[in-house]
Amino acid sequence: MTKVYLYALIPTHETNVKKLPEVKGFDDKNALYTLPLEDITAIVSDLDGDEFTEENIKEKVNNDMPWLQDKALHHHKVLTRLHQDYTIIPLKFCTIYNNVGSLKESVASQKR
Repeated sequence: MTKVYLYALIPTHETNVKKLPEVKGFDDKNALYTLPLEDITAIVSDLDGDEFTEENIKEKVNNDMPWLQDKALHHHKVLTRLHQDYTIIPLKFCTIYNNVGSLKESVASQKR
């Protein structure tokens, strides 16, 4: 099962002006990609759902400081890089959805 890591939201029209930079995602395997949601676009990367379970992430955050530092720095660097080219709404560290559908529902409910 593939999960989705959400970094930021940007105005969709800005994706037509500047191409998304080629950056590896949170798992250091999958690349970032855009997920258009009408007038806003989500900047996301896929995660292995078996590896990035809620329990595994809590364990890493609480007991693996090098992992936490590396992942928090990655998140910060991605947001900084995106901010160079886009108007962004940054999301908090470890904003992970079980699937694209749940991400879309969450963003839609916030727009109401």
